[in-house]
Amino acid sequence: MGKLKKISDTLAKTSHKIRALVKRKDPTIMYAIFGIMIIACIDIFIYLYFKYIWTENVIIKLQDEPVDGRKGIKYIDALKLSNTSRTYSCSFCFWLNLRSMSNMQETNTNYILSYEMTKTSGISQPYFNVIYGDENDTTKNQITVSFKNMNNTSEHIVVKDIQLQKWLCIQIVMRDVLVDFYINGELVQSKTLNYVPILSDKGDLTIGKDNGFNGTMTNLTYYNYALNEFDLNKYYNNGPY
Repeated sequence: MGKLKKISDTLAKTSHKIRALVKRKDPTIMYAIFGIMIIACIDIFIYLYFKYIWTENVIIKLQDEPVDGRKGIKYIDALKLSNTSRTYSCSFCFWLNLRSMSNMQETNTNYILSYEMTKTSGISQPYFNVIYGDENDTTKNQITVSFKNMNNTSEHIVVKDIQLQKWLCIQIVMRDVLVDFYINGELVQSKTLNYVPILSDKGDLTIGKDNGFNGTMTNLTYYNYALNEFDLNKYYNNGPY
């Protein structure tokens, strides 16, 4: 009990001295407090960095066999293995063969790829869509990539004059606010967005959602990081089969 009392008295005296120094605005203690605050801020930044930005590189190959865009297929919790609650860089790669400009002359949206996520970071109904034509006009010979961003608004990138009845290697690479669109290993469109797109590991991914598209997709692969030139060429050189 005597030892505990001594410790208690020592702590009380130390606390009293610290309060006295702070009241007198002693430079030594003020610098010490300032230093502690800086260290705390650095620790918080490192924690957030590793939790939200840095993750182990993960490759998720969702399909090996070709999928008919008119029949479609849905993958529940498709990107769960990426273990990325929110990503700032990622890539989608697939091979695509479009047979005609619209799916059986339907006027509904031709969804090639649709990733619908649960509510993320306060953003309601985040999504990532790859569409042939656009949402309101299936007669346009173009591919539209649309998505929600961190500002809870929609943005898109458009690639026109798509070749039909031929296998095309499609690679969509996102680095923060920059989106690059590659066809057959060549950069054909690049766009700087207003805000970072929303992408997380919680959601369902569908090939040929709803109306689907008149064509075939194969080798759909997701990377939770932005592919470099070597990785892009490696995927392209492996071909659709």
